[in-house]
Amino acid sequence: MTNFDQVIAQVLGEKVKARMSFKGHLDTYRFCDDVWTFILKDIKFKLDNSQTIEVDKVRIVSCTFALFVLSYQVIDPLKTQC
Repeated sequence: MTNFDQVIAQVLGEKVKARMSFKGHLDTYRFCDDVWTFILKDIKFKLDNSQTIEVDKVRIVSCTFALFVLSYQVIDPLKTQC
């Protein structure tokens, strides 16, 4: 799985040229065990081709790559408590 994550990140970085922007309301944010979680509501995504997609709720989870790799080897994210 770690190899897949590295390869997909590399391929997406090299091959994908599309851009997207989004706007919404920040409902909740938290920082626990070096992982940021943002929950956004009433989101509007605008794509390169001027297409707009509207959704009710989005969760964005962000962590460092090193922590992401370690989570497959050591950390069980279901047992992490904040």
